[in-house]
Amino acid sequence: MATVAATLEEKLHWQKRQRELEDKRSQLRRRILDRQDEIDGQRSAHH
Repeated sequence: MATVAATLEEKLHWQKRQRELEDKRSQLRRRILDRQDEIDGQRSAHH
């Protein structure tokens, strides 16, 4: 019985980790896109 609880806890732990990683990745992607928009904006301003 203890092993079942441990496995479940482990599973929840990894699901949480995965969600955190996905959040971090989407934050990074947003930041990169913002940066690209900034660069594109500067580029079009120079023309």
